[in-house]
Amino acid sequence: MLGEEHPLELSPDAPQWIRDRVEADLLAVGRMGRSELQVIVLRLAECVAAGTGSRLFSYLSQPRCFRPIGFDPMINVISIEDVVRALLIASDHAGQGVFNVPGKDTMPLSIAIARAGVIEIALPGPLCAAIDRLQRSEFTYPLNTRLLHFGGVLDGRRAKEVLGFEPYTPAAFPTRGEAQRAQR
Repeated sequence: MLGEEHPLELSPDAPQWIRDRVEADLLAVGRMGRSELQVIVLRLAECVAAGTGSRLFSYLSQPRCFRPIGFDPMINVISIEDVVRALLIASDHAGQGVFNVPGKDTMPLSIAIARAGVIEIALPGPLCAAIDRLQRSEFTYPLNTRLLHFGGVLDGRRAKEVLGFEPYTPAAFPTRGEAQRAQR
């Protein structure tokens, strides 16, 4: 369970997409208390939908998902409906702060692969990386080893207590055809 106080990934060796998100988070948090604006930062769970920038959506949009042997991390996914509801609640809130916004569904990665209707192939990690280079997909194994090895679930207690947000809608996993159209 990752709380709001969990340290952000500040390593210069972190993938660029992580560094970009951390920088945006730090810039927003840095404005709290230094402006007349009330700043709320929502740290959302993975939204498995096209156009959201979701690494998990890109992974599940492949014809086959190569999962490293011995790893089946717990993941949490949020629906578009719950994302919109969290944004509306936050925009109407009088305070400020950082809030983790989890989704309704928490499951092992292998279950997410099955729900997406994708073929799962478990291989040693180095072989996953080699095959990934051959596929030339939008999802790259070396940049996403943390997702495929360790996962993480957001602790949403603060969002529930302060904002009154609880996830209600299960995430709709894309069908194979939807995923292929989104990748074009």
